[in-house]
Amino acid sequence: MSFFNFRKIFKIGGEKKKKQFEHVKMDVNPEEVWQIIGELGDGAFGKVYKLSQKQNGEKFCYGNLTFIQ
Repeated sequence: MSFFNFRKIFKIGGEKKKKQFEHVKMDVNPEEVWQIIGELGDGAFGKVYKLSQKQNGEKFCYGNLTFIQ
């Protein structure tokens, strides 16, 4: 077993990097980018909304989950 495999198995070498997605913007207010058109559905764990992007009018859906402890 090589040294590098040993490090990988026992996770030696520091903290694991968290994934950062390029398309997720953390410093933007969603209300400035999206307009809620209406509610598409409602279920036991949340709601689904139809959204329009204010910049170009593209339509999307957004699911909002409610976590129960």
